Amino acid sequence: MRPDTPLLVYAWRGRDVTFTAADFYRWVPEIAYDEVRDAPAAAVGRALRNEVLGQLGADAGLDDDPYAIEAIDFGADRYLANRMKDHLRDRGGVEPTDAEVQEAFDRLGYGRILEATGDWWVIPFADYSEASAALATIEDGRAPESFPNYTFVEAGDLLAGRTEGHLRRLPLGEPMVVCLADGSCVVAEVRERHITRRTLEEARSEIESVLRRVLPEEQLTDSLRAAVRIRVDEDLFDRNLRPR
Repeated sequence: MRPDTPLLVYAWRGRDVTFTAADFYRWVPEIAYDEVRDAPAAAVGRALRNEVLGQLGADAGLDDDPYAIEAIDFGADRYLANRMKDHLRDRGGVEPTDAEVQEAFDRLGYGRILEATGDWWVIPFADYSEASAALATIEDGRAPESFPNYTFVEAGDLLAGRTEGHLRRLPLGEPMVVCLADGSCVVAEVRERHITRRTLEEARSEIESVLRRVLPEEQLTDSLRAAVRIRVDEDLFDRNLRPR
């Protein structure tokens, strides 16, 4: 939908006024997401109501209120900041270096797991006390297979569920207690594990595409930061902003 698409026409002080998609988009951040998604007609009506209330507020002289002036100034700054970000992204011309691609790969989770399989056994228990007592007997020589709920999995999918998520991180060949979100626990041992992750070269084109959009902004802010001296009032920060 184009910004100039007319959504409705309403009468205001003796003339017809067209309420466009652009007018609606301005108010979307002030409307509940569920309403915009599930009841767009109601959302348009709410946006129109806000538009009219804003005009009435200006007519009543409320735009001279210091808070209104501050909010208007902040809104202008926010708009210009977002436009500047768009301008920097659209301008392009910045090619990420190999070091920047590697850093993004390491820090931003691009090396995600593609496949994880393994062999393991697991024994479920109601809570930690039962599981830890069972583990103690296993460490004393009791065979895990002797427990009634013992299960052995061969070449199982370690991406399949919440228990498997813990098994991906357990040390190999060492029975351990693993507790789950519902309070239940298992004793488990991973015998063998094979994990395949996405490689840097597989992710390179995606990373480079993202970095071409964000690097111009980062480089601009880095150059501005280098040109000024920034001092933080640590006492004020400690008194008012640090978690207590």
